[in-house]
Amino acid sequence: MRAAGSSFVPVVLEFPESDGRPQSWGRFLELAATGGRMLSQTRLSRGDGLRVSFSLPGEAVSGLRADVLRARRDADGYFEAELRFLDEAVKVRLGRALLTLKRYREATVALAAVPKGSAVEAEAAYFLARIKAKRQPAPAVYEDVVARFPGTPWAEDALLNLAQHFQKDALEDQALPYHRRLLAAFPHGRYADRATWRVAWWEFRAGHYGIAA
Repeated sequence: MRAAGSSFVPVVLEFPESDGRPQSWGRFLELAATGGRMLSQTRLSRGDGLRVSFSLPGEAVSGLRADVLRARRDADGYFEAELRFLDEAVKVRLGRALLTLKRYREATVALAAVPKGSAVEAEAAYFLARIKAKRQPAPAVYEDVVARFPGTPWAEDALLNLAQHFQKDALEDQALPYHRRLLAAFPHGRYADRATWRVAWWEFRAGHYGIAA
């Protein structure tokens, strides 16, 4: 993809101390799940190792490890380089940023590139579910996240999404089981107060005043 539509993404370049090159700047011309194409006045050569930092809508990437796959100097004296990202987490960050930009196809590519067993696999699966839920029945895709990654923050978020899927249409009875599951699986979680209130309100309306209290 183009880095930011018609503009480019500024990037900070940091080299190992042993390299001798100071921190410098460049700009991404293109970004993908596994790397990017960038332009800089700083000398870049194939095999260089460096860290890059840049910002996308809703996401800031700092100190990302990368290496240079190819580099050339253009007619204006700038170095154009193809970078390979070495951290799995960046695929999720890029995917989340692309999701914010509503670039769903590109976000899917970035998130699907996270391998099984990665420390960020659950996070990637959750955001893939958010994309799939736009064109598939939401309960099935979020239930898959809950089943595959129980006890994780991403399972917790998926249960909340399931509750909200019905809550937004005022389908209280269908939303209730997900609020109960949130309380059972995450009694001290981020959404415990919200779920407690929803369950108590449903019990009160059903005339179960002792339970609601």
